[in-house]
Amino acid sequence: MRIALDSSVMIYAEGLADDPRNAVAQDLLSSLPGNSIVIPLQAVAETLLWLVRKARLKPAEAVRSSKLWTRHYAIQATDQAVLE
Repeated sequence: MRIALDSSVMIYAEGLADDPRNAVAQDLLSSLPGNSIVIPLQAVAETLLWLVRKARLKPAEAVRSSKLWTRHYAIQATDQAVLE
């Protein structure tokens, strides 16, 4: 079974806010086999925007963080074929 991550899980896992949801996100990620996780490309883009706009990371830092996600997990394009 493949599990698609939502950007909320990714954002909470970043741990940039003092938020108890960080621990929940970290526990979720560590409990799932890495090869079962897929990240929709849209979720990567949403996380990147959040890191820059809300967390106020420099764009280069946000891009580095996003690249870690894309190197660690499979990325799934979001297109009509995937939707169908």
